[in-house]
Amino acid sequence: VHTHASKAGALGRVAAWSLGIRGVVHTPHTFYFEGQRGVVRAVTRAIERRLVRLTRRLVVLSEGQHSVAMTALRAGPETVVRIPNAVDAQHFVPAGRRAAARASLGIPPTVPVIGMIGRFVPQKGWNVFLNAAAQVRRRVPEGRFLLVGHGPLQSEMEQTARDLGLRDAILLHP
Repeated sequence: VHTHASKAGALGRVAAWSLGIRGVVHTPHTFYFEGQRGVVRAVTRAIERRLVRLTRRLVVLSEGQHSVAMTALRAGPETVVRIPNAVDAQHFVPAGRRAAARASLGIPPTVPVIGMIGRFVPQKGWNVFLNAAAQVRRRVPEGRFLLVGHGPLQSEMEQTARDLGLRDAILLHP
């Protein structure tokens, strides 16, 4: 049995174990508790620690997830397997399209741009990105920040950007 994500991973691992299936592989993609605080974080981390005991292999996709699995979840090195993202970033280098892309977004050719792509959900750390953007903006006032994605936090992100004085520096692109 191979499960993915938090809810399906929890239900699937418990179901497999209750049926006597011991060959369970789980790929979290992100650990749910990392996007939580307080009691919710503590409880969901404790649940995940117990679920790791029902998991033959925990497949993580980054060094950061590997570290969390080994420390916060206390998973053994024989359990955790890291398979790095296999996207060839060179495939997406603009190769002459940079000027057109900047023009279509209304960004001058010499203005620094920092971007983030992902779903607008707590686990992606958008609040960290926006706070970092505010710090960068104080040092590089002409800088722009491109947020690409969609999700339930979009309105909250827009409000946070306004609160941080980033309204004219943030570009949202679906």
